[in-house]
Amino acid sequence: FLDRLRELCHGVFSEPQFMSAIDDLETRLLPEVTHSARLRGQRPDNNNNEEQFRDQMDSFRRQLKHRRTFILKELNALAN
Repeated sequence: FLDRLRELCHGVFSEPQFMSAIDDLETRLLPEVTHSARLRGQRPDNNNNEEQFRDQMDSFRRQLKHRRTFILKELNALAN
């Protein structure tokens, strides 16, 4: 299990891999933010919705980055 977890952290869950996936996700979801704002009766040109969405995506990126760092630290501690 631990070997597989380490392998995943250096492969699929490496920072370049997951940041690229999150960037793609953000690009695909951004039009939905504007559409959703319209459905709620908000002005689509109000940048607050987009800004809040981008802030949340940045928070998600930071969380994944820190979680990966934590897991690798724990794996290294267990290996010693």
